Amino acid sequence: SVAAANRKDFVAPLTSLGLLAFSGEEAAAFLHNQLTNDVEHLNAGEVRLAGYCSPKGRLLATMLIWKSNDAIMLLLPYALLPAIQKRLQMFVLRAKVKLQDASQQQAILGLAGDQATAALRAWFPELPAQPYAKIDNASGTLMRLANGADGLPRYQWIATNAAAIDAWPR
Repeated sequence: SVAAANRKDFVAPLTSLGLLAFSGEEAAAFLHNQLTNDVEHLNAGEVRLAGYCSPKGRLLATMLIWKSNDAIMLLLPYALLPAIQKRLQMFVLRAKVKLQDASQQQAILGLAGDQATAALRAWFPELPAQPYAKIDNASGTLMRLANGADGLPRYQWIATNAAAIDAWPR
């Protein structure tokens, strides 16, 4: 039925997530030594899952990481962001790394379903073909996540606040 089909398609602001931006010539090496996934060989078209652990190996946070034009971005639960930011800042020391909370400058939208996929083509004519692939353009960063339990594609769109407001009605 149409009602059942519409429930599978959605867009939602993901306000429970936050963004940390790491810039500087040593950002990749610094994060490579801090996170559980390879950051130094992260290419521009992919997103990776990573964890941040205490010195004793306890998992403190999980996140998505990717390279943007001028920074390496970490997407993690906003409730954990201040503590993780403070802890990572302690280890920067003399490294040429700048760390900032980019959550207020960007909107994070979650989209799922075939209709959402079709609607995204207005801003991203080419969509990420597989899970954990991403595309950057003037509209922001679009990453594809693993399909949902219903088998439908899921995406996260990181856009400027203005772009998200303009796109919301569509």
